[in-house]
Amino acid sequence: MINNRTANSFRYGALVFGIIWYCVKYAKGLIPADAGDGIMHYFYSAGSWSNADFFLNHWGKPFFILLSSPFAQFGFAGVVVFNILVYALTVIAGFKILDHFKIDKVVHIVFPLLLVLARDYSRTILGGMTEPLFNLASVFAILLFIKERYIFFAIVISLMPFMRSEGQLAVLLGFFLLLFAKQWKKIPLLAAGFVAYSIVGYFLFKDFLWYFTRSPYKMENDIYGVGTWDHYLLSYRNYLDNAGLFTIILGTAVFVYLLVKKRYEDIQFKWWFFSGGLFVGVVAAHSYFWATGQNASLGLTRIATQGMPLFLLLNIYYIGKAPVLKVKWAQYGMAAIALIFAIVLATNKKFPIKPTPLEDKVLRAAKQMKTYDTEGKRIFYYYPMIAFELGENPLLENTKTYFFRSKNFQEEMKTTFSDGDYFVWDSQFGPREMNLPQDSLLSYPEMFIPLKTYEDNNPYDSRIVVIYRIKK
Repeated sequence: MINNRTANSFRYGALVFGIIWYCVKYAKGLIPADAGDGIMHYFYSAGSWSNADFFLNHWGKPFFILLSSPFAQFGFAGVVVFNILVYALTVIAGFKILDHFKIDKVVHIVFPLLLVLARDYSRTILGGMTEPLFNLASVFAILLFIKERYIFFAIVISLMPFMRSEGQLAVLLGFFLLLFAKQWKKIPLLAAGFVAYSIVGYFLFKDFLWYFTRSPYKMENDIYGVGTWDHYLLSYRNYLDNAGLFTIILGTAVFVYLLVKKRYEDIQFKWWFFSGGLFVGVVAAHSYFWATGQNASLGLTRIATQGMPLFLLLNIYYIGKAPVLKVKWAQYGMAAIALIFAIVLATNKKFPIKPTPLEDKVLRAAKQMKTYDTEGKRIFYYYPMIAFELGENPLLENTKTYFFRSKNFQEEMKTTFSDGDYFVWDSQFGPREMNLPQDSLLSYPEMFIPLKTYEDNNPYDSRIVVIYRIKK
């Protein structure tokens, strides 16, 4: 049998492996793991010390900005370090939950490795995204709940809508958990985060209900299109991986066994209700949004990582309740599985992140822009990586880079652009977010002078980046 001390070393060894893996993969990466939203979140966090309004930016996620902003002052790497710390705290909180229920420590070893194996989860860590903090909050909240620290549980839950909009679901589930636990007096504390941020919003915006009135998410159909109802189910390998799915299948089998044996105490209904409600609820909600083309959904599978770590942890707990784990070979089997996971990660070719064909063109365009005389000139663009590569934060006043989204192009040509400015158009953001098909620029050849075009000599590849010089 693997003794407790050895198993404890193994589980923390797995965590250290995960931390080192993230550090190495980030150091070897050529671009941020998320060259769009991840960079934008960094801009908000880094710029918050210059513009206090950013601390209440709805899209940027206020509580994420608050906690990550000190790290962001050291550059994008600082935000990645913040997320790696979040990963470590998530795993440690998970260990403490399993310890509370006296689950054999050898079972814990797989938890930190399963998270790293989930490709989307790792991309959110390395991409400076907000989902990891949301997941830490959900795991930490359950730890507080099982420790009967109901006041702190309610406060943590109340802050989750300011980490991710899906936190509204966490508040609803938290309400039922406190109801089940007969902690009626603690229920009002679920509004603590909203009240605190609303008061700050009142003094900053003169708007107590800014969380609702300034929401960037609209339910009507928008520019992002629609998908299929089964999109998230078919894409499970992105946010869960086969190893995670197998863990859930095994955990579900033990769950059924516990039901049949009437071991209701071991089911941990409240934890099951919260974790299942959060994970399944997020997947179901975004399946609906994507299938109906609502709420600015783009079918991003990283969305489904929200609640995933807590749900995986629950199934690891169930596996730890399986009678077979009392057998010597089963314990060694768990250690062997963890070793296999580590080998898979060490040989993983999907990390470090490599530029897509379009991102490669954007990188080359940004490098070319550095050779131009941009003193006193403005650079209009939409792809966030342009400003990032130029070392600019487009959200601040002292920048030469400007996000451009067209509303009335003919009027904007007269009033927005100046002689000598630059315009970087790309085939992804240009027609969609910029609301500007390339034909619109080609219609004014005397004003938009192409300096450099990046495209593949492939008639089936329409990915293009063009640098224009504006002449007036």
